[in-house]
Amino acid sequence: MESVQTLTTRFQLPNTRKTLVRIAGSSIAKDPQGAVFQLPNPGAANAQRSFTIPVQGGVQHLLLNEAATLLNDIESLYFPNYRNVADSPVWQRLYGYAQRNLLEMTRQGVVANSALPYESIPCHYCGIVLPKDLIQIDHQQPQTHKALAVGKVFHALNAQLTMAPGVTRVGAAPTKNQQTAQILAAINAGNQNQQNLVAQINGVMPKAWNPFLPWNRRTPNNLSPKGQRYVLTDKGNLLLSVGIMVNGHAGFLNQCVHSLLNLAPACGTCNVHKSNMQHIKGA
Repeated sequence: MESVQTLTTRFQLPNTRKTLVRIAGSSIAKDPQGAVFQLPNPGAANAQRSFTIPVQGGVQHLLLNEAATLLNDIESLYFPNYRNVADSPVWQRLYGYAQRNLLEMTRQGVVANSALPYESIPCHYCGIVLPKDLIQIDHQQPQTHKALAVGKVFHALNAQLTMAPGVTRVGAAPTKNQQTAQILAAINAGNQNQQNLVAQINGVMPKAWNPFLPWNRRTPNNLSPKGQRYVLTDKGNLLLSVGIMVNGHAGFLNQCVHSLLNLAPACGTCNVHKSNMQHIKGA
């Protein structure tokens, strides 16, 4: 777990990477001006210590206690073996897991509901309900374009990290950030309280796409309203740089790629369609 003190200590190590990095399209690159982030007040009280970068018209601050909270939240949402997310009560609540009687064909050729219920989950894309063991885990922003996964996680995590605040697709309540706060509260709760908190999470409805028609969808470019969800603010780029300082480049990006916020249930057909979609912004 990160804290103001651990971040201060990491920053002060002689070989710590302090390069400012930015998301450019679907890639992550060093700041073209070679900027680095600073910790100008390492001896200040914990509540006042901040990382800084110069920006047009002034200085962008990221308080260390806020950075520590956000980095710990990202780690809480991380599934190193991403397939294990299917066993998470929080993820199951999000995507409609339930015990259901599914259609079966008997030896006599009669199609009827199963005598016993199955653990089941609907595909996030077409909505077909399958036994849990037959559902695949899809990276909504793919492993091949990790920068987009960073944008997705940052967008859901905090309204100040991306150019478009995290608002749900249907209606304004709860916002994406409020939903993420519900998720984190349930993940971090003790066993006694988790069940009640999981029940309060708003589920995600399937997209109801037809899996047998060609999908011609792609991630929107940076200038579109939806594309702004994936464009980091100066504060977002600063948090990204601090995250890489703490966990290494590959380590931090993997935390975002394999985040509960980036993993969805998919049937085999939809997962193949999804893999063939264009994900390069501006393409």
